[in-house]
Amino acid sequence: MNRLIKNVTGWLEDFQFNRALGELHNFIWHDLCDMYIEEIKYRLYGKDQTSGGAAFTLGQVMLTTIKLLAPFVPHFAEEVYQTTFSALEKQPSIHLTKWPEADDSAIDESAERLGEITNLIISALRQFKSTRKMALNTEIPELTIYTADLKLCEQLKEIVDDVAGTMQVKEIKITSEKPEIEERLVSVEPNFAKLGQRLRGDLKLVAEILRQANPEELSKQLRSGKITIEMPDKVIELNSDELKITKETVRRGHRVEVINLTEPAITLLVPLSGLGKK
Repeated sequence: MNRLIKNVTGWLEDFQFNRALGELHNFIWHDLCDMYIEEIKYRLYGKDQTSGGAAFTLGQVMLTTIKLLAPFVPHFAEEVYQTTFSALEKQPSIHLTKWPEADDSAIDESAERLGEITNLIISALRQFKSTRKMALNTEIPELTIYTADLKLCEQLKEIVDDVAGTMQVKEIKITSEKPEIEERLVSVEPNFAKLGQRLRGDLKLVAEILRQANPEELSKQLRSGKITIEMPDKVIELNSDELKITKETVRRGHRVEVINLTEPAITLLVPLSGLGKK
């Protein structure tokens, strides 16, 4: 918040009004509404001592944001102020309140970076649920967060509650030990669009042979980039780009979804068994 105050104030003093408004837009739309409010809902609705602190902080953030918006949308800012904050500020108008001042000593780049990482992890889990057409409040029984960065591994322990509370994760494990995972072949099908003209009448038989074949044997053949199929009267070779190959990732014998974040290098592992609880 202090960085926002500093940046917006600086742009206004330099008469860069478009940049000041752009900074506010990005903060309100992306940081505040899309991420922060979603990330503290579990605390706001909770009954422990952190719920009051979360509500107070959110109120201060909203009041400061409205003050920064006031030069651009004066009537809107005044309406929000009168209905929500006037009793607290003891001023008849938002335009008579003190302009927010940034506290440079409170700007913590390390904390900001950790907040960005929290957002990245939560966004990745949101996308995971959305892709599988799962409600956002669907419980994830277990989540493993892996990074080889030992310092980051320790820092990630600070965000466990926020990730778990926001994304309904029952248990989170953070580790610097690389998880043992393997890819397993599920099925191989001919690409009808590519093979239709070449195989013609043999295509259906080839598809059936592939369907009944041992996945482990097919996997061994695919390492060479092709699969050899023995027909009653001939031998057919299929290149990997002529096939539709379906694989799954397995950890400790169970299917998992692997989500890789590149900056920083973090891997999320979500077991696919047990999903679907509310």
